[in-house]
Amino acid sequence: MGRISLQEYCDARQVPGLLAEWDTAENGALSPRDVSYASHRKVWWRCGRGHLWQARVQSRTDAGAGCPVCTGKTVIPGENDLASIAPMVAEEWHPERNGTLTPEAVTPYSNRKVWWLCPQGHSYCAVINNRVSLTAGCPYCSNRRVLPGFNDLATTAPQVAAQWHPERNHGLTPQMVTAGSHKKVWWQCADGHEWQAVIYSRTGDQKCGCPECAGRGKTRSKPINTRRKPVR
Repeated sequence: MGRISLQEYCDARQVPGLLAEWDTAENGALSPRDVSYASHRKVWWRCGRGHLWQARVQSRTDAGAGCPVCTGKTVIPGENDLASIAPMVAEEWHPERNGTLTPEAVTPYSNRKVWWLCPQGHSYCAVINNRVSLTAGCPYCSNRRVLPGFNDLATTAPQVAAQWHPERNHGLTPQMVTAGSHKKVWWQCADGHEWQAVIYSRTGDQKCGCPECAGRGKTRSKPINTRRKPVR
């Protein structure tokens, strides 16, 4: 069996799109009939959007590699960079903590983790693609992370935090959780009653308090002596 050319490969597999991206002008006299479909030779390609690049024939037939610009592997400022595709996300690019890297030097599809600065002034790290595709914003403003003095329980619900049990939460403090947390912790009311409850159940719509004081808990009253004293 002889060598199968790229032309024969594309005809047999009905992939005319690959042949359409063969750049005749840059490849000169070389044609798809002159190279093997598994060749490691680098040739010129041009996609439907006009992007020109070099790639091995085998990388296109075997690995299925496409245009590096359209797939976000190569950045062209003003076309597929973060600043051009997602300007609102690029506005929160941290101006100081990313070194010389800029929104014009990365694509929105990048899995690189960089620093961001939200309008409230919070600095945080996040993958570029997550910010664009998942619309993930500041983890502090969205209460996914705790920032003491901003969104912690002690700051946002001080009256509830005042009933945090001082001994039974194993080092966990009101400054380490948010008011929306679903952690179950220990509480102690002003009358000394102790109970466990999810944090959000105390700060959400229910705003549950001490079950003992509200009459929902088990009361510990002194037993009543119902036996009458004998009459003398």
